[in-house]
Amino acid sequence: MIEVQEITKQYGEKIVLDKVGLQFHKGKVTSLIGSNGAGKSTLLSVISRLLSQDGGVVKVDEKNVTEYKSRMLAQRLSILKQSNHLRLKLTVRELVSFGRRSEEHTSEL
Repeated sequence: MIEVQEITKQYGEKIVLDKVGLQFHKGKVTSLIGSNGAGKSTLLSVISRLLSQDGGVVKVDEKNVTEYKSRMLAQRLSILKQSNHLRLKLTVRELVSFGRRSEEHTSEL
């Protein structure tokens, strides 16, 4: 489970996330719906440690995400943004298999 507790994020005087709290339950599909600029992408970036929060706590499997080494956190959650600045020509299968190939390679060592 991913748990978000009173997450705040601001840029200068602009408060983007104001004490947001929610839970993403394992095995369930959750949608974040809102207008442009509502903070959806910012929240996901905070959850995945792409951005640091100004307050609050994010927990994955009851452990604060700041306590995870990057590799261990990546084994528990990932984020795929709608747009990115990489010019890779990958199929969806190739993209989602990156972690799998890494696990297979590690198990061979």
